[in-house]
Amino acid sequence: LPMIFSLINKDYELELRAVKRIESPEDAHSFLSSLELANPESKKYVVLDCDAETVRKIIVGHVRDIYMGRRNFHFLITSLVS
Repeated sequence: LPMIFSLINKDYELELRAVKRIESPEDAHSFLSSLELANPESKKYVVLDCDAETVRKIIVGHVRDIYMGRRNFHFLITSLVS
């Protein structure tokens, strides 16, 4: 994750709109749902910095939810190698 922040310079800005430490995949799903409800048309770029099994559960839950705007979510997964 620090590598992402090192890319910031005068030509490229990074704006964080929300940060959440999750306790479970269900907690993540609830948070993603709130982002979707707040602004359904916007693109959401989400950084998932957790173990591979938790990432899998978050993504599968997200895809299965018929109320989520799947095309508006873009995930960056940072910690798949242990």
